[in-house]
Amino acid sequence: MHNERTVLAILEALESRFRSQFDIFGVHHESIVDDNLFVITCRRAPGVTEGEDQVAVLVEGTELRIRVKVKFGHEIVYAAYPVGGDPNDPLGDEVPQKPTPTTPLEGGERVKLAVTDYWGTMAFANRAGLTISNGASTCDVSVPCFLSNRHVIGNARVGARLNQLDDDMITQTDIGRLKCTIPVDVLPTTDVAIGQLTIKDVNWRMIRGIGKISGRVVPIGHTVYLKSGARTGVTRGEFLGMSQIRVDGHQYYAMRFSRAFGCNGDSGSLVVDGGRNLVGLYFAGEALACSQQPEGFALKFTQEAVRGLPGIVINLKD
Repeated sequence: MHNERTVLAILEALESRFRSQFDIFGVHHESIVDDNLFVITCRRAPGVTEGEDQVAVLVEGTELRIRVKVKFGHEIVYAAYPVGGDPNDPLGDEVPQKPTPTTPLEGGERVKLAVTDYWGTMAFANRAGLTISNGASTCDVSVPCFLSNRHVIGNARVGARLNQLDDDMITQTDIGRLKCTIPVDVLPTTDVAIGQLTIKDVNWRMIRGIGKISGRVVPIGHTVYLKSGARTGVTRGEFLGMSQIRVDGHQYYAMRFSRAFGCNGDSGSLVVDGGRNLVGLYFAGEALACSQQPEGFALKFTQEAVRGLPGIVINLKD
C-alpha cells in the first residue's frame, strides 16, 4: 500500500508530466477502488482521448509502475454561492432553515464578507481563540472567533466586516471582523481564514445537526465522514482518496469525497468523523449544479506540521 508521502509524490509527478498534453482539472488517487490506480480528469478537447495505461514514475529514486486512467471531467471551483442566486444552480429544498430567528450562531451558518456578493459556511466558533498554520504562515487568534475559508471571509483587509446571511437571503447581520488570513500565495497553498466575533449569542464549538466537536484532530482513513453546510445541511460522504486539484489557478492537495457530500454554498463546512473529531475543511467541488451531485473536496487538518506533507495545522484554545 502506498503511504501518503508516496501518493503525494505520484500525484505531483503525473500532474507535471501530463500538463502539456491535457488541460488537467485534477489528479486523483483511487485508493478505495485500487491503491495502484490514479485518474487524471481533464477538459474534453480535439485529439484528447480517454483511456488507461501502465505508467512508470520515479519516486525518491525508485521506479513505480502504476495504472493511470485519463477521463473527461468537470472544472473544479470554490464552493461559495452568489447572494443573488444562480439560474444554473437554483437553491432548492436542500437549503436548511434555522429553527427560530433567535437561534444562537453556530457551525453550519451562512456567512460572508460584507463587501462581497457570495456566501459560504461558518465551520465552528471557539470562545478562547484558534491557531492555524500551513507550516509557512500562521494565524494566532486569542479572542472569540470562527473558522471558514479564505475565499468566503478572507478576501479583504484585516478588520473588514463579516455578516451572517438570514433565511430570506437578503438581510445581513453584522457578526464580526476579519481577523487573520493565510495568504493564497504562501506555499503550500491553503484556503483558510479566521473571523473575530463581536456578538455574544453563540453556541461555542457546536455544529448544527452534529453537536459539539471534540477539538481533537484525527488522521484520515477509508471511512464515512460528516459535514454541516449552509447549503445542504448535514450530509455523509465517503473518502475516496487524496487529489491534486487546480482551483482558480491555484494548486491544492485535498481530500476527495463521494458525490452529494456538498454543493456551492458549503465552502467552509467542518468535516468530522463519527466521534465529532476534526478531519478537514470543505472548500471546493465540481462545477455542477447541486441537483447533479458534484464530487467535493476538503483541505485536511493535521495535529502538527509534517515536512513535505501539506495540511492545516489547527489548535483550539481552551
